[in-house]
Amino acid sequence: DFEFVLLRVFGDAQVTTKISNRTIKVDAPEITRQTGCVALTLLDTDDITDLPHICGNVATVEGPELFYRLDWASVDVSVAILTDGRMSERMLNWVASPMIEGQLTHFGDYDPVGLDEYRKLKERAPRTSFYLPPNLESYFKENRFLKPALMDKSSALLPRLAETKDTSILTVIDLMQRYGGGV
Repeated sequence: DFEFVLLRVFGDAQVTTKISNRTIKVDAPEITRQTGCVALTLLDTDDITDLPHICGNVATVEGPELFYRLDWASVDVSVAILTDGRMSERMLNWVASPMIEGQLTHFGDYDPVGLDEYRKLKERAPRTSFYLPPNLESYFKENRFLKPALMDKSSALLPRLAETKDTSILTVIDLMQRYGGGV
C-alpha cells in the first residue's frame, strides 16, 4: 500500500507532498545538498492530488550509480527519481501522472529490460524521451561495458520492442545486435 522513492533535486525545482492531509513544500534542493537525496512516500490513493507534486525537468533513473554520480545540470535535469530497475505500477502511475510537471526523460540501461521500462513509461506518458548520450556506440565498442548476458536473459522482449517503431529503442536494439550485448 506504499513505497519509498528517492529523489535528487537541484536548482529551482519544486517538490510538495501531503502528510496527514496537509500539503508541505519540501526544500528538496537543500536536503539533497546536505544529505545526497530526498525520500518521499508514495501511497496507494484514489485521489491523484495525494501524491507528491514535482515541477522541474525530471529523469527516471534505472541505476543507483548513475542516480548518485551524474552531473544532472549537464543534461538539463533538475529532479532525478531512482527507479532501481523495474518500476512498480504505483511508481509508473505517479511518474506518468499530471503530478509530475516538466520534461520527462528515462535514463535506463541500454539492454532489453531498460528499453522495456522506457516503452512502458512512454505508453503512459507520451512526452517521455529516452536519453541517448552522443557517445553511446563507444560504450558498446568497449568490451569493459558490454554484457552479453543482458541480451541472453531478456531477449524475448526484443520482438515486442522492435514493434514500437520508436527511434530511440530501434537505435539501441541495432547496437545490441551489432555488438552482441547490452550496456
